[in-house]
Amino acid sequence: MMKKSTSQIIFVYLYHLIWIIMTVMLVRHYGDALLISSGISNIILIVVWTIINLKDKVRWDVYFHFAIGTVAELLLNAGGIVGERTGLWDLAQFFYICEIIAGTLILGFIQFIVWFIRIKKRY
Repeated sequence: MMKKSTSQIIFVYLYHLIWIIMTVMLVRHYGDALLISSGISNIILIVVWTIINLKDKVRWDVYFHFAIGTVAELLLNAGGIVGERTGLWDLAQFFYICEIIAGTLILGFIQFIVWFIRIKKRY
């Protein structure tokens, strides 16, 4: 049977892969749909991440892999690989980049807070 952290890491990469594909499909003509759907998805991810973290404990290596996926998305978007132009000049891609950076930072903050609470409870 697969360890929990392994399945969580697989989920993390699938999440990023789905959003890379969605970016390729939506950013050219439906940038607003990309931003709205990714915003909703990020909110759901933050809620689910928090619940799983409080119940089962999400390990730091899972967050590390999430951050790697974010960097991959940033490079693909900022480099213009997934869009028509370089991502920093296309407004939808720029806001999408800001959104995934904010989501990753929020998940890191949640990860740290839950970790800190667990440390405090031990002592």
